[in-house]
Amino acid sequence: MISLSQNQLIHKVLLLLTVSFFPLVLNAQDGQGLSISPALFEMAATRDQAWQSSLRVVNPNPFPLTVYADVVNFAPRGEGGDGMFLPPESSGDGSTLAEWITLGETTVTIPAERTFDIPFSLNVPSDAAPGGHFAAFTVSTRPPESVAGATALRTAQVVSSLFFVRVAGEVREEAAVREFRSEQRFLTRPEVTFSLRVENLGNVHVRPQGDITITNMWGQERGVVPINRYSHFGNVLPDSIRKFSFSWRGEWSLSDIGRYKAIVTLAYGESERRFITSTTYFWVVPVVPVTVALAVIIGLVAILVFLIRLYVRHLLAAAGVSSRVRQPYVRTASVAATTRRDLVLEPAVTDVTSPASTLSAVLRTSRNFVQETLMWLWRLSCSTWFLLRTSPKRRRLYVLLGTAGVLSLISGFFVKGALTPQRSYEVVYDTNHNERVVSSDAIIFETERTTAGGLPRDLTTPTLAVVNRSGVAGLGATVALMLEVQGYVVSEVRTELGTENGRTVIVYSEEDTETALSLSAELKNALLSSTTNTATSSAAITVYLGSDMADLATE
Repeated sequence: MISLSQNQLIHKVLLLLTVSFFPLVLNAQDGQGLSISPALFEMAATRDQAWQSSLRVVNPNPFPLTVYADVVNFAPRGEGGDGMFLPPESSGDGSTLAEWITLGETTVTIPAERTFDIPFSLNVPSDAAPGGHFAAFTVSTRPPESVAGATALRTAQVVSSLFFVRVAGEVREEAAVREFRSEQRFLTRPEVTFSLRVENLGNVHVRPQGDITITNMWGQERGVVPINRYSHFGNVLPDSIRKFSFSWRGEWSLSDIGRYKAIVTLAYGESERRFITSTTYFWVVPVVPVTVALAVIIGLVAILVFLIRLYVRHLLAAAGVSSRVRQPYVRTASVAATTRRDLVLEPAVTDVTSPASTLSAVLRTSRNFVQETLMWLWRLSCSTWFLLRTSPKRRRLYVLLGTAGVLSLISGFFVKGALTPQRSYEVVYDTNHNERVVSSDAIIFETERTTAGGLPRDLTTPTLAVVNRSGVAGLGATVALMLEVQGYVVSEVRTELGTENGRTVIVYSEEDTETALSLSAELKNALLSSTTNTATSSAAITVYLGSDMADLATE
């Protein structure tokens, strides 16, 4: 039987080991800690070029730690951003990046709570193929061991650092949106998940960057989903497809019902900036609220019809005619005229106000909401009956004007809400089954701060978390930027959808009292609340914005 060497066994095991494009950390059962930096090397190289650098390994444990370094090739696996490690000799012709790299040390003992730099060198061969080449450094806490005559690999901690090299030559950068769609076409709430698949048709890796812009049927922006804006790990390797998943949760509003449009625009390319775009549509129809609204309208119409019929029966009873007996219809002009005069005109003149006055007198004895509502409906029914008594031309005119007025009021309400230029929202990023929620205020804050080129900050001051509970979209970002200009350090900005507080409250611990007092003065003497529980936020001071700061959004 042929026995495998340790290096061969490591390579065989690494064939089965899959990792994310993000730096990998596997927690061992023995609780040892280990980290590596940088998480990603990216460089451009030419043929016959030699380059040297080092890899830093950190031992945060209170005891020495022996680690074993290796270099392997890296290839994509599936569409979820996962990859797999391949042994250097997988190609057999020396054309892979792992075969061009030489580690200065492969076994290192790192003292407790210290770091160690592992040197390595890269030598690009003269016949290296142009385009992208990909490898990874792996550092493990345990090597393979022989157990009872057989070779086994014990559970170990493994950390990795990716290494991407672009060899000059005939480089082809080309990508396309293979698919962009919303996973749900019809929704009852403004919450949708997007599926974006980007294919790399070139020979070098690309990192598509851009955003998804969501607008309602009136063209008003309702959300922006950044893509790879602040990440270095959203690469798409050659001859592969990568799938990105994003979820958008918009602020609820009945006026925003209808068809939504989502446009994705991505930019990529190092030598030449290129753009790709795609569009998808979805509907937001709140079935329950719409059904309730229609039921209320139908109920009001039914009550109005009932009251009108009740009033007509009263008039007929006052004229001595039973409403339950059908009277024969007489075509003679004189009889018809007498019927109209005797049965309709005279009772209307003498007794028409009597039922309304009587009902009003009864209803005014109490201020109950239901009784008040019935009284107004009764008055409306009387007005409607008088309207029906007018000439046909005036009747049609009044009905038309009344209908137009009611429809104008309803349409104005919906249009005003639909044309609101900005609403709060949240974006949920699904990365390797790990969700990360980013609010609209955080997105606006990071965008504006990046555009401004960054602001000088005093890192000795307590950090702030700004939480928007005002119900005003974008107020959190506005206040956070204002506070940074004043010299405060804002570490977190977020929006809490569906909440609306009237007053601004600053929550702080006792050691930050002085900073909290000055912060309250900056924010119109906001309320202060001292607490010993700081587990709700990573920042030392949390500012919960209320609607009393709404005017700052327009300054």
